[in-house]
Amino acid sequence: MGDDWLVNEEIKVDIQRLKDFAEAVRKELESNFQPSYENGLRPMLAERAPFGDGGLKEAAFFGERHEDSRMAVMQLMADVMRGLASLSGAARAISAEYADGDAMVKATHDDVFNAFTDVDGQQTLDGTWQHSGGGSGSQDRA
Repeated sequence: MGDDWLVNEEIKVDIQRLKDFAEAVRKELESNFQPSYENGLRPMLAERAPFGDGGLKEAAFFGERHEDSRMAVMQLMADVMRGLASLSGAARAISAEYADGDAMVKATHDDVFNAFTDVDGQQTLDGTWQHSGGGSGSQDRA
């Protein structure tokens, strides 16, 4: 499962700071990252570079490498958006789960890990993302 150094250890959680963190990540994603991607990087990645079609083998080789890189950047950006959304959602979910407890509550490493992965057939953030098609970045995936 998780790293051995955190097994059976408790993690102290400040609910309000965790909520604030979740909100800050969500705002960063929605207000800065996605608009910057949509208006800056995405248009540059939308079209294939116009080199390598003239018959020169070297140019074709570099054209293929450029295309591989373009697709990798698109995948990376989709993964970054997915990661930020998952991080915000996990922080929000953990803070909501422990909101009825003390101001400082304890969560185990497994509680945090399980917010991201399937546990005993329960729906989790990772599973929800997979079933929903991956959010706004999914259309960029190859």
